[in-house]
Amino acid sequence: MTIKGLGVIRKRGKKKIGYYPRIEVGADCLGLGKTTAVKVLTRKLKQLRVPVKSSYELAEKNPYLRLSYDDPSKGLLKSQKWFIKTKYGQVKNGSKKSVFIQDVHPEMDYNYALTNALIGRMSKDDFKEYNHYFNSLNWGAAPAPDLLVYFYLNDDALLKRTRAAAEEYEKMKDDYYLTMKQVNGEWIKKAEKEMNVLKIDLADFAFHKDKLSQMNLLNKVIIALKGTSGEIKLNKKALKGNFHKRDWDKIKRKKVIITCGLPGSGKSYFAKEICKKLGYKYLASDTIRSSQEYKKRFGEAKSTRYINSSEAYEKNRDVHYQVINEMAINNLKAGKKVVIDATFLGPQRQRLIKTLEESGYLEDSLFLPVKADELVMMHQMLGIDNWPKAYTWFAKEVEEGRSSYPDERDGRVEVLIIKNSKMDDFFGDQGLLQLSKLHEIENKEIIIMSGLPGSGKGYIAKKLRQRLGCDYLSTDKIRHSKIYTQETNKFMSGVDKYEKSRDLTYQMMHEMMIKKIKKGKQVILDGTYIGPQIKALVKILKEENLLDKAVVLLVRSSEKITEKRIDILRRKLKNGQEHAKAWRRSYDWFIAKLKTKEIRFPNEKIDGVRVMEIWNQ
Repeated sequence: MTIKGLGVIRKRGKKKIGYYPRIEVGADCLGLGKTTAVKVLTRKLKQLRVPVKSSYELAEKNPYLRLSYDDPSKGLLKSQKWFIKTKYGQVKNGSKKSVFIQDVHPEMDYNYALTNALIGRMSKDDFKEYNHYFNSLNWGAAPAPDLLVYFYLNDDALLKRTRAAAEEYEKMKDDYYLTMKQVNGEWIKKAEKEMNVLKIDLADFAFHKDKLSQMNLLNKVIIALKGTSGEIKLNKKALKGNFHKRDWDKIKRKKVIITCGLPGSGKSYFAKEICKKLGYKYLASDTIRSSQEYKKRFGEAKSTRYINSSEAYEKNRDVHYQVINEMAINNLKAGKKVVIDATFLGPQRQRLIKTLEESGYLEDSLFLPVKADELVMMHQMLGIDNWPKAYTWFAKEVEEGRSSYPDERDGRVEVLIIKNSKMDDFFGDQGLLQLSKLHEIENKEIIIMSGLPGSGKGYIAKKLRQRLGCDYLSTDKIRHSKIYTQETNKFMSGVDKYEKSRDLTYQMMHEMMIKKIKKGKQVILDGTYIGPQIKALVKILKEENLLDKAVVLLVRSSEKITEKRIDILRRKLKNGQEHAKAWRRSYDWFIAKLKTKEIRFPNEKIDGVRVMEIWNQ
């Protein structure tokens, strides 16, 4: 038998109004982050309120997988049949009411079998049987994806990643992985002619930890789907910031208005509003940089709107900022009022301040730093090439203190801060949970809330759930829906009742958590987690190799603040008096147990899991 490669067997189906795209993910080889990429895309789309369903390989459910490595002659054919049957059902059914993302496209399964046949791990007769079984499936009922995301790497990097990702029983000789890369590479060349393929070099991508890579991946997917019937359309009406009357009174008194902020914050919207209503001259770094005069004077390379790299940006930025400063002064000397629209978060702002001061216009100037929530900016700007690089570069500069927003406390400039749309103080620079902490939490698969009753951990959990688009499990809900279905109080009406239900409640929640994690979901666990429960959870996380993928958010509040919350509960809730008594009884019980050291708060050194303490005052 002559072993031949697979052709393109699937065609894209007819699309209807309201159609959601089908996305599949493949790669040169095993262990290159396909599953992680699916999780990232799912999480990011959920953050943007886009309905999405992800489908995974379910390798842990394959009863023949281990045997296929230990004894290929007995297990490999069975394992491959199981995989392709499962994959066929997944891509055939997909999802019509949401974006559908498939981890590993079916053709990669075929290429895996072909690789094993080529190197002799699968006999020709077994491959012949597999090939017959594969082609017996009705692939006409399983449409091709609207987009196939395909990852590739050079040989050295591929082998390094694959070796690191493989379980001990999966490790093979290098020629196995390189043959697989060759087989997949030959197929993808055919696929590119008939399918919508997005090829991504993984050399600069680190999905598991790098926020830029995550946002950049989503941006590339959105751009690749543009103009197709599967285009992902985001809500571009998210920016709704407005000036107050007192803001206009302040602005009218100034000759120079300088908007500044992160790319996508909406600063140009405010700058244009001022020019439209007050007749100011509009000077924007973007329009100046893209003008023919600028390109002719400084060259095409310096006119790029969004940076391709931090090095390229730093080389080019001083030129157009110098030009915009000169144009501003010339217009001011001609008796015109101006609005200068640029990022101005780095040293360029200090140069502008110096220029305005030397020209005598500093007292007539007003800085308008425009701040917006990151999700609002993502809604507005995703789909624009290189925007994620520009945004994350500047955001990192601000977070790490190399750049900053203007601050009138230094006495040199006048500042009017503008909050664009729903700038959520909960995640703001001075908010309860700073953005730097949020970014660390984003990449964890399991977020564990811990704290005394009344600390506000439930409030924070719900905010995070909304922000991250993850699944939510609560001990309160499990206890009342699964154990005491007639219980109306949020807290148990007695300590004995609580203690009897506690272990069962947490056990049920942990079982539900593991099921969700295996389906590729991110989960928030909302429970007290003070005492033996955290110990039991850590044991499970260790057994499932999930310890480094979890974080504990220990929420603390003073007793005075907790008392205020209990009082609010008493006044606002139906049966508030009863609820407040139960809450107080629960709080006092935990405090007493903490004092006698019968229970304790989670501790990173003792428990071995990352603990982040948040004071909720």
